Amino acid sequence: MYDYGEKILLGNSIPLPEVDVDENKSDELAPEEALRGYWYETILSKIGKKDFKANYLTVIDDIKNNSPIDEQKRFCFAILEKIIYVYEYEFPLNLDFDNLNQIYSLYEFLEFLEYDNEQFICNVWKFLNFTNSTYDTIENFCINNINKIVKEIEEQINLGFYPEKISGFLRTYNKERLIEWFCRESCKVESQIKLNYLEGEEDE
Repeated sequence: MYDYGEKILLGNSIPLPEVDVDENKSDELAPEEALRGYWYETILSKIGKKDFKANYLTVIDDIKNNSPIDEQKRFCFAILEKIIYVYEYEFPLNLDFDNLNQIYSLYEFLEFLEYDNEQFICNVWKFLNFTNSTYDTIENFCINNINKIVKEIEEQINLGFYPEKISGFLRTYNKERLIEWFCRESCKVESQIKLNYLEGEEDE
């Protein structure tokens, strides 16, 4: 874990998202800007990686509470660019981040994309009967049941309320890439998926 001074040193080498350098700005602000740069890079560099959640949770409250809204807006566009690069997904409509609600809705989507999706994933698996199937792993099941999984994902979207960005992603993401994402996220909660299935059998 880095201490404050180490974060400042790291931040000095990380530019803020599209922030113009003002030569007349007081040098006293440089450490604060460097620290914010460190926060942004901590998240951007971990998108799509296993340790995203741990790193995200260490800095997101700092970003929300201590970053100017204009910087957070530019940070949101940087997130979108990274999502395109890592996930090959681009929102079909142009997004605006002119207020905190719009900004926070992207953070919410990023959380769902990376880790906060267990309830959704488990709800889909309730109707897939994986534990009772002939497939020995989640990966094999997903490979052999793409259309069935996509159908159940669509059913879940129709049955529950999901924020616009999340439901849009689930509806418009390339089918093969959606299954890759679904399979990867499912493997993270495999024990819960099996437990839910067994509990469902006991209730019958």
